[in-house]
Amino acid sequence: MKQTIAALTLSLLAVPALAKEAPTSLTPASDAAVTYAVQGPGRPEVSMIIAWNRTQDKMRIDAATLPGWVLSEPRENRAFIVVDEQRRYMALPANAAREMEPRLPPGVRLTEAGSDTVAGLPCTVWNFEGAQPGDGDGSICMTDANLLLRLEGKSRSGQGLRMEAQTVATGPQDAARFTVPQGYQQITPQQGAAPAR
Repeated sequence: MKQTIAALTLSLLAVPALAKEAPTSLTPASDAAVTYAVQGPGRPEVSMIIAWNRTQDKMRIDAATLPGWVLSEPRENRAFIVVDEQRRYMALPANAAREMEPRLPPGVRLTEAGSDTVAGLPCTVWNFEGAQPGDGDGSICMTDANLLLRLEGKSRSGQGLRMEAQTVATGPQDAARFTVPQGYQQITPQQGAAPAR
């Protein structure tokens, strides 16, 4: 019996560690708010806060380059920009809710490429390559909870984008921050929104 147990133990130890399952989405599994440093092609670095309320399937984006904050509701396939100073909000194009959320190109190929620590949290590095010639490529670093901590990539035209988490807050997010406040006036694109802050 002892020999059998010993043999079983040795066989288990000899089994290589299972590879992590590649992420299929860049949306976290639970509520979170992340402050990212974002560097776009030919533009100065800016700070952007992306918060997710997973119970309601909503996302909020705050950035100094926007005239207000953006509310994305993928479940309802709608998005709004909300300008608190003017107590107004405006609907964005129907596809905006999906396009605003960080995501991988369709059919992208992911290859595990080690691990790293970003904003004090461990994450797995995945290199990605577009499915078609000329598609973008780069890398992402994801936590086990599917939280995006870093994205580095190049588009088909060779323009680069980098997003890296500076601070991360996990835990329940206030539902009120993911709702257009009552009493705000809805305006049309023709009326326009306030200039960027």
